[in-house]
Amino acid sequence: MNNKLITHTILCFLMLFSALFTWYLTSKDSKINFSAPEKLAMTIPAKIGEWTEEVQNTNVVVNPELEASVNRLYSDVLSRTYVNNKGDRIMLVIAYGEDQREGNALHYPEVCYPAQGFVIDSSKDDSILIANKDLRVRRVMTNHSQERFEPVTYWTTLSGEVVRGNVEKKTKEIMKKWHGDVLDGYLIRVSTIDKNPQSAFSIQDSFIRELIKSLDKGMAARLAGDL
Repeated sequence: MNNKLITHTILCFLMLFSALFTWYLTSKDSKINFSAPEKLAMTIPAKIGEWTEEVQNTNVVVNPELEASVNRLYSDVLSRTYVNNKGDRIMLVIAYGEDQREGNALHYPEVCYPAQGFVIDSSKDDSILIANKDLRVRRVMTNHSQERFEPVTYWTTLSGEVVRGNVEKKTKEIMKKWHGDVLDGYLIRVSTIDKNPQSAFSIQDSFIRELIKSLDKGMAARLAGDL
């Protein structure tokens, strides 16, 4: 048997094993790992520090997620715009999915924004210091037709633990699924309309700190892990 045939045989075996393993995990009797939370609209304050919800806002375009996809993927979605006394605006989106198995996973901005005509200029890991601990986040620079520049900060949690990237997410999923657990998850996204990323991320960091501070202990743990 030559090397090429051996390689093909190994690849076929791995693909078969992966398919069987995925089927096994998704077909097991599973239970949701977290009790269902209250609706986001009830738990996220309309006033967060110096920021107040802007009920009627015409300055921010529709969020990049399509409504049909949102309803299919997520159990609950909060989408709000907050404004401070300086006139700065923050767009906050929190999406909750009670079942994070294949096909139900939260969609990252790097996928959603391009689907709506945005260009991803950069995407990198970063962290925000909150109460002497680091909240691990992702920074994404986007633009639409070189006219609308929208810096984005986001992070995801699985059953109260911040996870960053597909490898980390998949590892946690596999470990939990062996025990029959189905992980719930949140995607928290904060964005502003600003061509200057340094200014935008500084404002976003301040808002995120105030957001976590404004929540009760249980909800803060769901959205930001052990801070």
